[in-house]
Amino acid sequence: ADITLTKTANPTSAVPGEAVVFALAVTNAGPANVGTASVTDSGLTSADYSAVSWNCVGQGGAVCGLPASGNGNINASNVNLPAGGTVTYTINATIATNAVGTACTAAPTVACVKNTATATMPATFVDPTPLDQTATVEVPTSPRADLSITKSVLTELEDVAAGAPLDF
Repeated sequence: ADITLTKTANPTSAVPGEAVVFALAVTNAGPANVGTASVTDSGLTSADYSAVSWNCVGQGGAVCGLPASGNGNINASNVNLPAGGTVTYTINATIATNAVGTACTAAPTVACVKNTATATMPATFVDPTPLDQTATVEVPTSPRADLSITKSVLTELEDVAAGAPLDF
């Protein structure tokens, strides 16, 4: 069997407090069927996320493992991946308003919220390309502030002569 895990994020960058949708797909290119694979995504309970929920849908005869939906980390077992089948996890996450992240791989001076998922086959299977069973996605975060300044005169205007100082 040859299983592949891919992961994407939408949007590809975010402001803390905004929502991000991660799509995680595990596909079996065959030729063997895999009846007891597992899928894990353990970074979803980090302090960089304030809320996370997810659900899984199988296609091509594939069946999501247990649990097939939840909150926080994904730790699904007994994923059934027939040759040509795919399970897709949709992960709805909110970036925490105080998210710190870590340095992005592509741009080390930018902070990223990172997320890694892994698909694992039973030890009795040999995958010809085992490195594609793990995928990481990075979402650069850009904190924003909404600041305003108000200035007002403290001196009564009717008491001010031309050229006299004003208190603000």
